[in-house]
Amino acid sequence: MLRTIFISFTAIIWIYSIYTISQHGIWYLPVYFETVFSGDWTGQFTIDFSLYLALSALWIAWRSGCTIASFVMAGIAAFLGMLVFAPYLMYLHYKTKGDVCALVLGVHKP
Repeated sequence: MLRTIFISFTAIIWIYSIYTISQHGIWYLPVYFETVFSGDWTGQFTIDFSLYLALSALWIAWRSGCTIASFVMAGIAAFLGMLVFAPYLMYLHYKTKGDVCALVLGVHKP
């Protein structure tokens, strides 16, 4: 079931992202900052989502023991969001053979 969710999330965000890039280009930072400084609910959502990305990046680094490779992966995931996070979770689910505790805890699993 989890793999189906990860595959669905990956497909949805990749399809939507490809469409958006084809319509508006790949450089999203000006739009991001304009939204953040708008002072409305769109800005609030953008800040909230950015904090979620930061938290998920911290988790990626932590679950792998805070190695250089894990910080690189965390940085990529923080910048690209679900484009990387869903396939990464799918990879971890496969690697851990469906063991959700191992997926979540990584090197910290007793």
